[in-house]
Amino acid sequence: YNRSETIDLVSDLRYKINLPKSNVLQFVSSDNSIVSVRPSGTEPKIKFYFGVKAVINSANEYDVAVKLLDERLTTLSEQMKTL
Repeated sequence: YNRSETIDLVSDLRYKINLPKSNVLQFVSSDNSIVSVRPSGTEPKIKFYFGVKAVINSANEYDVAVKLLDERLTTLSEQMKTL
């Protein structure tokens, strides 16, 4: 966001983005999971934010979707610990 640019790491295509500049890196995976990384504004540490989403077609699918999304968040978190 600081460069107002997005880069597709597979194809190396680069696009300008029209968002406020910020000291943030954001990665979007092939399953549309999102990992955002930024320095803390008040402490000497790096903060990670994870985002996952799923489409549900009825309220009956909610509990299953939440379980799957929780599993994806746990996997993302564990993967970040290995970097």
